Amino acid sequence: MGWWGAHSFGADLLATGFILPLIVALIVVPLQRRKVRSGKVTPLKATQLTNRYFKLFASAPTPLWQCAAYFGSAGVALVALPTLGLLWIAGIEQFSAAQFAVFKGLWAGLLAASLTGPMVLLGWRADTHA
Repeated sequence: MGWWGAHSFGADLLATGFILPLIVALIVVPLQRRKVRSGKVTPLKATQLTNRYFKLFASAPTPLWQCAAYFGSAGVALVALPTLGLLWIAGIEQFSAAQFAVFKGLWAGLLAASLTGPMVLLGWRADTHA
């Protein structure tokens, strides 16, 4: 697999960087909002977030599709593009199918793990339940 063209890792990482967080947000955010509405968790105010990483996502839009697109865009901007930059800097030009399967599996897991926490907190945000 090369950078671009048929069976390329560049386009694959960009697409996955957008689609995976989008789908996860479409699942996680409504589940957390439901927990707040049912009283299982206490709603958070955006000002209660103290971690800089979580504050980065505190301004995410509240409509679900906009929120999901926000996280998809974050996946591209904060994870996929930097990953491609690091691969370019490292001089990686090709992946075998097996190498890419292992790399992408680990990469996608880290992508989902890095964005799920902010999705949960966004679902708990008090202003998303009006």
